[in-house]
Amino acid sequence: MMGSYIKRGLERRKVIFNEATRRDKVNFVIFILLILFFIWILYYLDVIDYASSSKIREEINDFGILVPIVFVIFYSIATAALLPSTLLIITGGALFGTFEGMAYVLIGSILGALLSFSIAKYLGKSFVDRVLYKNFEILRVYNELLKKGGILATVILRLAPFHYSGISYALGLTDVKVAHYFIGTFIGILPSIIILTYFGDSLARFDWIGIVISIILIALLALVYPIYIKKVRREMKGKK
Repeated sequence: MMGSYIKRGLERRKVIFNEATRRDKVNFVIFILLILFFIWILYYLDVIDYASSSKIREEINDFGILVPIVFVIFYSIATAALLPSTLLIITGGALFGTFEGMAYVLIGSILGALLSFSIAKYLGKSFVDRVLYKNFEILRVYNELLKKGGILATVILRLAPFHYSGISYALGLTDVKVAHYFIGTFIGILPSIIILTYFGDSLARFDWIGIVISIILIALLALVYPIYIKKVRREMKGKK
């Protein structure tokens, strides 16, 4: 009996995966391998330690008047490669100051988010449509909710303490419209960028008052997502 159950399960999986075209499967495998490659780079080549050190600031400064352009390009590629954005935002504040750093970080963040979103959309979306959304109702329902409330959903996810690029890749596998994704990302990341660039600027200037203020603001910002989730849950219970 157990053997027949397992056999039926394997046959069902085979049917599900056969619904994807060969190109979809190849693209999705490439997508997964790319993500794994990024993870390998981060944890085996000490990229995180490098990004959090003063060495990166010294090397970027060597580009002279091209420093802003180099930083934006590096930032966008680094975030797409899963490097924690928090480190880069603080580095931007330390390099350029609060206001200038905020502008460059915002541009780099948007470009990196669009790059991650596009990679997921091109390599993984078709496979996910044919294999997951078509066969699993719960995923299909969530996808429809994201499609209808794309801006708000993106804002909430950007305010949440989740991995920046992880969210970008995940949303690229949904039906969220590019325009809604762009607007939601812009609104959602702005508060943390303002606070963290100010924090980086304060660190570079050894401004202890600024550092303390930044830490307090970061703590307050971290409360937004859980408070919102509790509110949503209360409303859902009320409707029941």
